[in-house]
Amino acid sequence: MAKTSILSSIDIASLINAMKLVFPTRDEVRQIFKEETKHLPSKDDFYTRMDKLSGEIQKVRDEQDLHAGQHRTINDRFDTIEKRLGISV
Repeated sequence: MAKTSILSSIDIASLINAMKLVFPTRDEVRQIFKEETKHLPSKDDFYTRMDKLSGEIQKVRDEQDLHAGQHRTINDRFDTIEKRLGISV
């Protein structure tokens, strides 16, 4: 049994023409993409910037660790002094 199409060739052509009004062509999609992405940096610029930011974030984290260590040292000294002087807070 051969399959017969429910749609005629005129129906198919009509649908294709209607779709052309609704959906963009490949060239139109490329143009839209180009317009929408023109303000974005290149891949190399992006990775260079991210490397710089990652380095800055790492510096801040290292400084926070040093600062926390200094606080622990100071708190330990206060605890020792309070203990020797018999001061309880």
